[in-house]
Amino acid sequence: MATAKEILTKYRPALEAISKRLVEAETMEREEYEALLKREGVEIKDAYEEMYGEKRAAADPSKAVESAKA
Repeated sequence: MATAKEILTKYRPALEAISKRLVEAETMEREEYEALLKREGVEIKDAYEEMYGEKRAAADPSKAVESAKA
C-alpha cells in the first residue's frame, strides 16, 4: 500500500493530465498517451527495446499532443 501511494503521489501530475484528456476525448492513441507522460517527465520504457536490444521504427509521440491541442 505504501508503494502504491508513493507511485500515485510521484506521478500525480501525469495521471491528472491523462484523466483530463480522457474526459475531453474519451479515448487516446498510444502516441498521445506516451506524449502526455513524456511531457510530465515520466520515463517511458520500451519493452520491445529491452527484450530485443533494438528500437522500433516509430514517430515522435510528442507530436500527438501538439496536434490534439489544435
